[in-house]
Amino acid sequence: MEVVKPCRGRRRGNLVVTAFFIVLGLGVITAGIETMLGEQIRQASDIQSIGLAKLQCYYLAEMGLNHVMFEGNKNPTTNPDTFPVSTAAGQGTRFDFKTNVELVRNNVNGQAYCTVIRKVTNPNNVTFQVQAHLVTTAGTFDRVIEFVTQKKAGTGQPWVMAGYSVIQ
Repeated sequence: MEVVKPCRGRRRGNLVVTAFFIVLGLGVITAGIETMLGEQIRQASDIQSIGLAKLQCYYLAEMGLNHVMFEGNKNPTTNPDTFPVSTAAGQGTRFDFKTNVELVRNNVNGQAYCTVIRKVTNPNNVTFQVQAHLVTTAGTFDRVIEFVTQKKAGTGQPWVMAGYSVIQ
């Protein structure tokens, strides 16, 4: 039977050094994974806020459209054009909706407005372009909707939507 001799010299303490480096390696790997996951979570939240802002910008354009239609139909008369939009060529009327948009309501630098431009007017149809502009902490977003309203001249009936298209 062979007797095991105690370790002496160079080999002494190798187990402690090996264990130290294994623990150190696992710590570095854990820190790397934590950093990677943290960055992924931050990117996902940025993507979510950008997606929400784009959707809110679309809704902002819809609010501008609905506002113009509401104002144009407040008092249906025989007058074929009761819209609160400037008739000057190339000029629009700006409607501010900052207090209606949650993303920018409490943000000092936030903006939420629509510029409505009258494009084509004839006695029975009016074409408008709604340009929505939303400035949030996630960025600046724009959406453009064009719509056509129609009314039988001289009937006193409300204006109705005859066409609708999202341009941008």
